[in-house]
Amino acid sequence: MMISFVLPMSAKAITVGPVKLEYTLDPGATVDGTMYIKNEELGTRTFYSSVERFTEQNGEKQFIKNDSLIADWLKMAPSVKLDAGKDTRIPYTLIIPKNAPPGGQFAVIWWGTSPPAGSNNEQVSIQSRAGILIYVNVSGKVIENTTITKFDTATGGHIFGDSIVPFYLNVSNAGNVYVKPVGTITISNIFGSTKDTLTVNDKGYQILPGSYRVFSDMTWSGHGFYIGPYKVTLVLSYDDKTATVLYSSFWVWIFPWEIIVIGLGIAVAIFIVLFVFFRFYNNWLIKKYTKGNS
Repeated sequence: MMISFVLPMSAKAITVGPVKLEYTLDPGATVDGTMYIKNEELGTRTFYSSVERFTEQNGEKQFIKNDSLIADWLKMAPSVKLDAGKDTRIPYTLIIPKNAPPGGQFAVIWWGTSPPAGSNNEQVSIQSRAGILIYVNVSGKVIENTTITKFDTATGGHIFGDSIVPFYLNVSNAGNVYVKPVGTITISNIFGSTKDTLTVNDKGYQILPGSYRVFSDMTWSGHGFYIGPYKVTLVLSYDDKTATVLYSSFWVWIFPWEIIVIGLGIAVAIFIVLFVFFRFYNNWLIKKYTKGNS
């Protein structure tokens, strides 16, 4: 069963943390940690833990019940009882089996006000719950296959009236581990001189295996006067290896029509004024010369 769900760090009844746990581990490895939980209600409550796998498309998470290897690897308390306004740290142990498959495993650790489905304490009720995302990359035969599906302007056009150019980037991950692409977009003139630089994915969004993510919140807002062709170059790296780089580029043309039209209008007006002035001046000189010789 697959469902979509909004994942809060804080629900009405409960606050949990951290927002996200990330690990890259070898088969057979063990890691210990703690998570934070706080009772936001007015009375004493018991909170119950559960683990679900999730997938993702363009950042939208889909949670899948009863289908998570991490649920078997993660050892922690099944429940915790807290008085109103109280908080605590809950220890956990993540044990990676020696025969764990290489690649990425992804889950959410839920803490909620109702027992998990199928438990002896299960009751029919409306529950509040908050989750902690956990990303685990298991080393082994890792397949990395990240590509730039599309890099262009958000409008698809390459001619703009000013230096406000929105960009659209789609990155796909066909490998078996999650990636976190980061990089820069550089705008340079025809002489190769850099005019501006934008950061790509400064929030550190991951792309899960078999998923993609669109980055459409990047806009070049150049300061000053721009006219002519400018090269837009994207350079991305998606792991800790500096040699793993993706590259894409295209050209845009900036023609500030309004400024050009106003400038031409002013130039024409000055020309007309000068033309009229010199014509009258020339006539005045002719009349003066003619009168002086009569």
